[in-house]
Amino acid sequence: MIVMRRVLLLLLLLSASLAAQVIDHEIRIGLHEDGSAYVEQEYLLRVGGDEEKSFESLIRDGASFPDLGQYGISKVITYPSADENVVMELTQSDFALVVLQYTVPEIVEGVEKIGKQELTGITQNAFRFYNGQTIALPYDPPTTLVIGMPNTLRLAREVTPPAYSTSNGLDSSGQKVTYYEWNYKKPFTSSKFEVLYEKEIPLQSQLSLRGITSEIREKYGNPVYLIAGVILLAIVVWYRKEIALLLSESFTGEPVLEEELMD
Repeated sequence: MIVMRRVLLLLLLLSASLAAQVIDHEIRIGLHEDGSAYVEQEYLLRVGGDEEKSFESLIRDGASFPDLGQYGISKVITYPSADENVVMELTQSDFALVVLQYTVPEIVEGVEKIGKQELTGITQNAFRFYNGQTIALPYDPPTTLVIGMPNTLRLAREVTPPAYSTSNGLDSSGQKVTYYEWNYKKPFTSSKFEVLYEKEIPLQSQLSLRGITSEIREKYGNPVYLIAGVILLAIVVWYRKEIALLLSESFTGEPVLEEELMD
């Protein structure tokens, strides 16, 4: 019986050693001015035996994202993606390199409004390793996260948690970018993750009924202020034509139509 248990244990160890294992994972996110992003996830795997043959088949036939789930490879971004592509390569030393490439049309979210500015950016909600309460940079496998933000965007406040390192460089289009990096050398666990920039709220949005109502709701919980806000809305509705004409004359570069005031 003891001999049989040892044989079974040995077989389990051998099967584990032949299975593909992710030993390194790097996530690179290139943020764009329009709120979209280009994402690359690079996985380094140790493969052997039948797994190597499976990878050869995937490379030959072309792999999709779902095909790689069995190897522990998947997107880390929660938001819908597009233009998905897989790059795979086998080395001569039982290692495989797999790169997931995709775009995320809407990766940013508004966090806070300050005057005419809105703090917008990448938050913990963008990542699958956020469990609803805390976000932890995975350590198994060792994971590196890099976010590149164009220098045309103005950082709203210090990134949270603080980046392990920062650097400057150029993206593929030659645009100047600041890179914020977190990695397994100093993994973090935090209640939130924020890389925020300042985004100006358009004048039309500020003067629309929806914008004014939202502003009153956020700033004034007191019924007295709410009543005053309703009166203000009534004035805007009653004199909307005069207001639209006045604003059109004052802001020639940014016309304000009556329909936008009523939005």
